[in-house]
Amino acid sequence: MYKIVRGGDAAVFKALLSADPNIINFRLGHGHELPLYEAVRLRQPDIVAVLLEFGADPLHPVKQSKKLGTYRSSLMSFAAFAGTRMTEMLLEHGLPIAHTGALHSAASTGRLDTMRLLMQHGADVHEVIWRAWTPMHFAAWRGRVDAMKLLEHSGARSDLKDEDGKTPAQLLEEHNTA
Repeated sequence: MYKIVRGGDAAVFKALLSADPNIINFRLGHGHELPLYEAVRLRQPDIVAVLLEFGADPLHPVKQSKKLGTYRSSLMSFAAFAGTRMTEMLLEHGLPIAHTGALHSAASTGRLDTMRLLMQHGADVHEVIWRAWTPMHFAAWRGRVDAMKLLEHSGARSDLKDEDGKTPAQLLEEHNTA
């Protein structure tokens, strides 16, 4: 099952789901993630579309006893890395943006269209996650000046400091001299 998800063959996956819809809840790997979680993590939008069509629940992408934890394991954060198509699909199916780190992920990879989409759906440009970083800190850390400008144009403050007392501009300077 994991190989089919990783391979991204949506037609094969759809045929399997048609034969047995219960595979939506089949646990994959040692972490026991459900196929939707793995398809998003592996950036397979066609598989994600099939899973959502067959009723996969984006609010519960792992077994009930497991918590997703930090932004690093957030379904929406993975989607933001993958781009607008996957992010739109998950938003349409009710996945929330708050506390997912999605805007941070999109900013760090310079995915401006995804950033715009997330902000249109209420992403907080000042949301603080790991090390008291805002989306602008993540953009600066990766040298994504275009993402920093978009955030600033959207009302993000550039003077917020992280837990080490650094502003995004200071992180950008470190990135540029490294």
